[in-house]
Amino acid sequence: MLKGFNSNVKTRKLRRTPLQRKTPLRTKTPLKATSTLRRTPLKRKPVKRKDGTQGRQYMALMVQLPCAVANAHCGGRRTVHHRSGAGMGKRASDLDTICLCERHHLYGPESIEEMGSKVWERHHGVGQGDLIQHTRQAVINMILAYSQQEREHHAELLVQLTR
Repeated sequence: MLKGFNSNVKTRKLRRTPLQRKTPLRTKTPLKATSTLRRTPLKRKPVKRKDGTQGRQYMALMVQLPCAVANAHCGGRRTVHHRSGAGMGKRASDLDTICLCERHHLYGPESIEEMGSKVWERHHGVGQGDLIQHTRQAVINMILAYSQQEREHHAELLVQLTR
């Protein structure tokens, strides 16, 4: 305990008065009534495009693929895993997803949610970026194997994936 310090004494809050100027602000040169300056038009903010429709189509096709880790059906239901590390409170795009079985995604000792993304990547020897690229290529191949009419239905998604 510090010498001379009494913990029973309540501390008072300091009361501050607002700052006031002794002399008012003055402009050095008066403003001209006829200024040549023009107001610039407001710039439009770019419209944020959400990948809602293409994202849902992509995830619906992706869930038909086997688990990305084992590259075979692990026996569990397949789920969509959004890429980790997008930022605090931010979710990755629906196009940055991996198809994982429940054992590798949510439940089980070697799930990405249980182990954390960096440890999980080291444990399985493959990064999320590589799995996303592999999954995208598998979905592209799946779309190209469809009939002409079904390919036209997924045309926008195909363009988005090949960028």
